[in-house]
Amino acid sequence: MSYILDDSKRDIGHLTFTIAPGQIAIAEHTVVDPSYQGLGFAGDLATAFFSYCIELGLRVRPLCPYIATYLRRHPELQDMVVE
Repeated sequence: MSYILDDSKRDIGHLTFTIAPGQIAIAEHTVVDPSYQGLGFAGDLATAFFSYCIELGLRVRPLCPYIATYLRRHPELQDMVVE
């Protein structure tokens, strides 16, 4: 599964994840096109991902370095983390 940001002309960025047994969302990779980096799009992807996980009651395994960093910036989400 993935979340994709696009401007109707090209892929701006995406976050890929899989749902594993035990209701665990494994955050695999977050990518933002270099010309759009620094504009908050990776954070938007992460916010959408965590909202989805909260809505479905999923826990998160952060294999993606960006998601791991996002979690350090958002300690209120730490109870969702599973190693």
